[in-house]
Amino acid sequence: MKVTHEELEQSIAYNASLILNELLAKEAPKVPFDYSCILLFNKIAQVLGIKRTRVYSTHIGNGSWLVNMYSIMFLASGTGKDRLHNYISYTLMKDIMREVQIMYEEQYKVAFKSLVDLSIKKFPDNEGLSKAWLSRNLPYDNYLFNAMRGTQEGIYEARKSLSNFEFGSVNFFNGEFTDYYTSRNETNKDFLDAMKNTWYGDNDAVLIKSDKSIKAIHGVPMNMLVHSANLRFLRDKVLKTKLLDFLSDGMARRSYVVVSHKKKLDIALSLDEYEAKRLSHNKEKEGIEEFAASKFNELSNHLFTTINPSYRLTAEADKEVTNYSMYLNSEIDKILPEYIASEVEGRLEKVIKLACIMSAFELPKEQWVNVDFVKKAIIVVEYYSKQYEKYFLDIEKQADGKLKQYLLDNVSKWVSKTDIRNLDLHDGNFTRWLEENISFIESDMYGTDYELQSIPNGSRGSLYRIISKGDSIKEKEKEIAETYENKLRKERGENL
Repeated sequence: MKVTHEELEQSIAYNASLILNELLAKEAPKVPFDYSCILLFNKIAQVLGIKRTRVYSTHIGNGSWLVNMYSIMFLASGTGKDRLHNYISYTLMKDIMREVQIMYEEQYKVAFKSLVDLSIKKFPDNEGLSKAWLSRNLPYDNYLFNAMRGTQEGIYEARKSLSNFEFGSVNFFNGEFTDYYTSRNETNKDFLDAMKNTWYGDNDAVLIKSDKSIKAIHGVPMNMLVHSANLRFLRDKVLKTKLLDFLSDGMARRSYVVVSHKKKLDIALSLDEYEAKRLSHNKEKEGIEEFAASKFNELSNHLFTTINPSYRLTAEADKEVTNYSMYLNSEIDKILPEYIASEVEGRLEKVIKLACIMSAFELPKEQWVNVDFVKKAIIVVEYYSKQYEKYFLDIEKQADGKLKQYLLDNVSKWVSKTDIRNLDLHDGNFTRWLEENISFIESDMYGTDYELQSIPNGSRGSLYRIISKGDSIKEKEKEIAETYENKLRKERGENL
């Protein structure tokens, strides 16, 4: 299912489209639409998460999911991406932040008194133990809207703190995420595991370092929005491998992965014209800025005046999800690298949650998510998924994937070393390059329905091919049958 950029823009509903095109695009003119779109949806998901909003669908095993969103953005530096995030957070969402902080402080006082009473009850004769227990169990005294750095312990502590309240979510925002997935630091690796394991808003009780324990916490949503301006993985084989391993290990399934470059500005404009355009936007943006903030506030106000807010897909919307799941089943059956297959498996969940996010922002008081929002969500998810698939498959083809793709394009056919050399895919020493690629392909075929085979070809050569395991078995059965038939014919004295 191919989706063009024009179709992506057309799929965005009225409120979101107006904010993207008339406000965000002019506020940060270097930031591509692809990035701004996911950023806006991520911030809407954050608002939904504060009140722990759920979405219901017949496609969800236990009936509902917390609405949340993970996004990983690769975007060149100098675009203003951090500034745009801060603009939405601290300008468009400032009223929400203020109201939530006031509510949090009020409930903190109640929780504080309750925990003090409980600590005294637990240790009536030992003030030291009472204070120590209270210190370990007190929630944070401020609501943390955007955590900029994180550790495994930090995530669980934030979740434990919010478990004292009936609202609140943990939101991780970071501008240099490359440092996490490329790090040898175990603390960073543990943090990524914690992000992955709390995707559904739950975590089991676990033991961590220094014999510390973490209690099971349920129903506290997690949102993630991370950037990286570091595109070195395109040229660095080690970094590329780390990135693909990270994505394969469940994060591609959970996350929107956006790879984009700076948007080119209109170089036909003179400096005076550009300055006049910028000043005109500053003069005109007040109205659209008020509109955007009012839409965030309208959603938040509805959520906080509703007990256990939730949205449900209509029967027609669920049927559209069924049709989409059948398409995804055909995609999963294809020969795909693990980091692509993992992402395909996550698309259905992304569609259901995104349909809820889009519907809630346009029609916050309408409980039912109609089929139009599911169709829009499918377009958005497919656009970013195909962008991800193409981009990272191209990266693979630029390196070890070139030979593998050639063998897949000629599946079941034997290819000689000479054939491969004539493709001119290698750099440097051909023999060493071929050995590395054959080793890569053998390991990449492990666990799939295909295998790499090689046989001698002359005194020093070899033939290679990729073949389905089913066809390989049939060939062996045929070879055994022919060998047995030849043996019988020989015993009967017939000419072979």
